[in-house]
Amino acid sequence: VVATTGSVPACSVTSPGITMTVNANPTPTLSASASAICAGTSVTFTAGPGAGPAITNYDFRVNGSTVQNGLSNLYTSSGLANGDVVTVVATTGSVPACPVTSPGITMTVNANPTPT
Repeated sequence: VVATTGSVPACSVTSPGITMTVNANPTPTLSASASAICAGTSVTFTAGPGAGPAITNYDFRVNGSTVQNGLSNLYTSSGLANGDVVTVVATTGSVPACPVTSPGITMTVNANPTPT
């Protein structure tokens, strides 16, 4: 920053520079043991670190609502409904933390047949 007086003769002073640190964002990956299931079938989702810094927190979400939050990169559910979208918000341990949401997995859940 250069500050200059408005008087004549003008005097100016330059402040010392600052160093900025820009933390890289994580690039979380998300995979499912299946994306098309029958109602009540258990599905395990696995989050991976992708590229970037280490991930210290995995916030699994179904349709935007947190269903599991913590250190585990695995989430298992047997209560998903057709059209549910599962994502994971991965957060780095650096300061400031950089949360990034993975692409979603849209579930196809078929109703179980009813015997007659």
